[in-house]
Amino acid sequence: RLKQYDEARPEIMRAIECKQDLGHVGTVWNSFSILQQIETAAGNQAAARAAWAQARDSYLACRQQGGYAAQGHGGELLDQVLDLISQQKDAEIEPLFGQLANDPQASDSLKQLMQAIVTILNGSRDKALADDHTLNYADAAEILFFIERLGK
Repeated sequence: RLKQYDEARPEIMRAIECKQDLGHVGTVWNSFSILQQIETAAGNQAAARAAWAQARDSYLACRQQGGYAAQGHGGELLDQVLDLISQQKDAEIEPLFGQLANDPQASDSLKQLMQAIVTILNGSRDKALADDHTLNYADAAEILFFIERLGK
């Protein structure tokens, strides 16, 4: 907020270093997300993309190891979609998405996630769907996790 990016960068790097050994409890992905914001604000797009990828990958690892979906992101939606699929209630997915698409509170990232889910449900298993840096890192991780879970 103070726009002191050169001072903020080493501090967040230190936080990342401290959190690395804490596992999921450390929520290191949040710190990588902050680093992404710092690098974006400083105009370092390559470093911002790298930090985003690290946030996505560390959050994905948490989910793969049984961690719960972060509130406010698409993981809860994906869990709901998978539940509908397992109950053979596929017809309920489209109305759910219609409702969310018309919700003014729904984030752009959630709307992009819904598009990716539809693409995946239509047969694509292209992991590149999770490489869109305009997605929230957690939503991008959920795309990869969704593809993985459908494969099982």
